[in-house]
Amino acid sequence: MRDIEEHCKNHPILMADGRCASCWGYFCDACLDDIGEHRFCEACAPAAQQNIEETNAILERAARTKLDIRLLLYALIIMLGVVIGGSIIMFNGGIEQFFTSYVANYQTTTKAQALGAKLNSFKLLKTDHFNVYYHSADLAAAVSAPLESRYQAILGDLLIYQKDVMSRGKFNIIIVKDDAELQSLFSDVLPNRVAMTDYATKSIVLVEANETGNITIDLTHELTHAIFFERMTSGNKIPQWIHEGLASFEEGKYDSSAVDSRWATYGADIARGGGLALSEMAQIKSDSSPEEVNMFYAESRSVVAYMINNYGMLKFMRLATRLQAGRDIDSSIKTIYSPDLTSLNNLQGRWQESLK
Repeated sequence: MRDIEEHCKNHPILMADGRCASCWGYFCDACLDDIGEHRFCEACAPAAQQNIEETNAILERAARTKLDIRLLLYALIIMLGVVIGGSIIMFNGGIEQFFTSYVANYQTTTKAQALGAKLNSFKLLKTDHFNVYYHSADLAAAVSAPLESRYQAILGDLLIYQKDVMSRGKFNIIIVKDDAELQSLFSDVLPNRVAMTDYATKSIVLVEANETGNITIDLTHELTHAIFFERMTSGNKIPQWIHEGLASFEEGKYDSSAVDSRWATYGADIARGGGLALSEMAQIKSDSSPEEVNMFYAESRSVVAYMINNYGMLKFMRLATRLQAGRDIDSSIKTIYSPDLTSLNNLQGRWQESLK
């Protein structure tokens, strides 16, 4: 049975085998040409062929254009990578130069500065969260033994998650022999320091020759600094009495009797009104006498202990976070501690009243 019951337009005696895709006329097989996916009569075939060729040409140009765009994008990506890579190299170089001059201050960056070859003469002991660089194995053992437990205790006390202080890798504990070796690692550092914390390199430095007390107490103090710095990331915006007070507060949590006895004399002077104004304690002055420095530390510990013991660590850390963000201290105190405390002067008055 035939599907088409029509005769060919060119050959009336023949039955049609199909229709032209253009004019739709009926034609036999001999009169139809296959062009592309369709069949066309002799009259329509040239136009159909031209249309196929033009379509193919358009598709070919489109394919070339797509390839050109891809190549252009690849080239732009490569160029952008070169520019960014070069910028990073230049930026890191600038950071290193910056910290060479200001390594003793509370400056910040998002990447720890490597001490590199400066530590080649040291031996290395690794713990879960610390790299301990040392010369004396006995001293290294005395330092490393309490490290992890003090680390966990301070994190818990300060309500800080471990992930918030480990993004730059492990903390460094560097035990140097004396002031000369300390100066070889860090420029512009004052002599006769028992210990120090350097935020740039995420390092705690202990000076063996100057160590006279309980090394774990000193380690607790500096480890508190290191963790607090790492969590806040820009500690230069936070008054130094908060930094030192918190570190001394943590010392007391480790060994209250030793720390209380250290500051007993100054505590009595402070209770009698002989302390410093908190508004003047943003930074220890470079020309301060040893007595003034000790008074600064004793008062910082006393104020911070008052704040934490009476209002909790959470509010204290919220205050530090606001200060780190650049907020002024009076409005920050009012926001967090109101109605009990409304300003820095109000805090000083309440704290001094508590000492009587």
